Amino acid sequence: MLIERNRGARVTQVTRADIEEIFDARLCIEPYAARRAALRVHAGVEDAERLHAILGRVLEPPVAGELGESNLAFHLEIVRLSGNRILERSLRPMLGRMEWIFHLTQTTRVTEHAEEHRQLLDAIVAGRGEVAAAQSYAHIDQARVSILEALTLEFGW
Repeated sequence: MLIERNRGARVTQVTRADIEEIFDARLCIEPYAARRAALRVHAGVEDAERLHAILGRVLEPPVAGELGESNLAFHLEIVRLSGNRILERSLRPMLGRMEWIFHLTQTTRVTEHAEEHRQLLDAIVAGRGEVAAAQSYAHIDQARVSILEALTLEFGW
């Protein structure tokens, strides 16, 4: 949605380029955030058990139709746990579009997606920053590929 002063609001169409840019931005933000979250756990700034409890709740199987919300909550929590408020504020504006994308493609790689989240959580809880960053990057990049393939089938992009 685009809001213009004294002109109101209008709905803008989401394009393939928009989705590519969202994933590009996520690839800049989220691996760094995962690394920072793991380092904070390792340094004792974040309690590993508390972190596991918070993110573990997000990993529980979602109610039908809520996979997108659960996925977003997981990723946003990792960014929040990085301790960098600017990163969190940078990710928040993308959430609406990401939720729409996940809603359209929520049956894409469900099992693999959950396992990748679990591996990422394990790396963060273990304080393994570089592993967490690499897993975050690989997870987002693989999601990009499968989501764009699904949207290409759906919309003919």
